[in-house]
Amino acid sequence: MFSILLYILAIFFPPIAILLCGKPIQVFFNVLLILSGFFFFGFFPCIIHAIIVVSNHLAEQRFAPFTSSNKFRLRRFSLRSGDNRY
Repeated sequence: MFSILLYILAIFFPPIAILLCGKPIQVFFNVLLILSGFFFFGFFPCIIHAIIVVSNHLAEQRFAPFTSSNKFRLRRFSLRSGDNRY
């Protein structure tokens, strides 16, 4: 439900949606797109940027349990027989 609201905010209020994703530097870039977009392309570049940021944020949240776990560490092997560590 929250993801749908983020996408709706990304369409109507792009900087607010990016702020709710926790990306303050991206908000600055989005405001620059808004200011330059009024002169050249309209409001669409900042909407597209906001949708991309929201999509990446939701993907990071979805895969966070798999990437932050210590269970799936790779083993380091050396050429010496007794020096194998986890």
